[in-house]
Amino acid sequence: MAGNIKAVVITIGTVAGQIIQIDVPYAKPKDISESDDNGKVIYDQTLRCQSSAGNDNFTITFK
Repeated sequence: MAGNIKAVVITIGTVAGQIIQIDVPYAKPKDISESDDNGKVIYDQTLRCQSSAGNDNFTITFK
């Protein structure tokens, strides 16, 4: 999985006026680890925000 560039969209909130959306058009996976949380498998992954031209690493939108 490491090395494959993917688009990532994270949306926080559901009520209009209180929604934050984070767009990362070129996210490059770096590290992934597995842990246990009281019997639940947890995966943690680090992403690097790449740019394609200028300062387009990520955008934050308030909706």
